[in-house]
Amino acid sequence: YFTIVWYQKPSMGRVIGIAISIGCSMMAKVSGFLIAPAIALVFLDRWICEKECFKKYLGQFFVFGLISLPLGLWYPIRNFVKFKVPFNYTPHVGEPVGNVSWIQRIFDMRTEKVFVSLLSNQDAYDEYNIPLTLLKTAMFGETDLSIGAEYIIPFANLLFCINIVLVLLSLGAMGYYFIKKTAYIKGMLKWFFLLYYVVMMLFYFQFNFSMPYFSSQDFRYIIPTAIIGAMFLGFLLQDLEIGKEKGKNKFFLSLIRLMTGLFCFSSFAVYVLLIMNMG
Repeated sequence: YFTIVWYQKPSMGRVIGIAISIGCSMMAKVSGFLIAPAIALVFLDRWICEKECFKKYLGQFFVFGLISLPLGLWYPIRNFVKFKVPFNYTPHVGEPVGNVSWIQRIFDMRTEKVFVSLLSNQDAYDEYNIPLTLLKTAMFGETDLSIGAEYIIPFANLLFCINIVLVLLSLGAMGYYFIKKTAYIKGMLKWFFLLYYVVMMLFYFQFNFSMPYFSSQDFRYIIPTAIIGAMFLGFLLQDLEIGKEKGKNKFFLSLIRLMTGLFCFSSFAVYVLLIMNMG
């Protein structure tokens, strides 16, 4: 947010907002730095396009580094100095899935249920396919919610399938608006979101292969991708609403509304039933 408003009207206060945000994000989890390349791209664009403000922006960038780096790095530095914990250390935890080939981890989409498969749940294998686990954990985390509550399964199946449709629609909307000029998002901000999305996905897949454990495949590592996808789906809905008199627009508008409504209904049903089962 601070990056967007800074791009629209650069000021020292907004740079400080960016610096505090990214610094605190990294303090909580080092992967917060994944947004840094996208922010740097926005900074560089302003710097190049407004050469007459070279010194002004240089001062703002200096303040950005002065705030964000100590905030983001003090904790890993402390752990390294006090306990010799390597930078970006990740413990090897969870079920190992490195015993299958990379082809299987990408393309083997066979599955018997919408919840993750785990040997600890008496399943035949630990979930190893990365895209499939991504979709499953995005909806249900790392738990088989149907254990002891089989009546959840129909609603969970519906939720899982609707989510796939919404993911495909949001990816289509992203591709469409990166090509098409729109008043919703202009200039370098398009590339800001594209780069942030791509960096997160590259990090996610790199992390999966460098740490071949089931838990590294969880959607929680790239949650901001859902926000970006939803934003572009919102742009598409707005355009479809404006031009809904056209037959094609009516179809896609109705489709997105239906999918969104079913998503809300099925997710509500799954988690209310889960709470009732726990109670």
